[in-house]
Amino acid sequence: MFKRLQNFMLVNLGVMLIVVAGLGLDSRCMWTMYEPDIPECLKR
Repeated sequence: MFKRLQNFMLVNLGVMLIVVAGLGLDSRCMWTMYEPDIPECLKR
């Protein structure tokens, strides 16, 4: 019984980690499109 519960929990943890990784990839791609203007004093 404990072995089935442990297997169930590990499978669900793996699925949740895959979902979180997929969501993180999407939000990171959104930020790469934004490029702020660099001040003149830092361009040298």
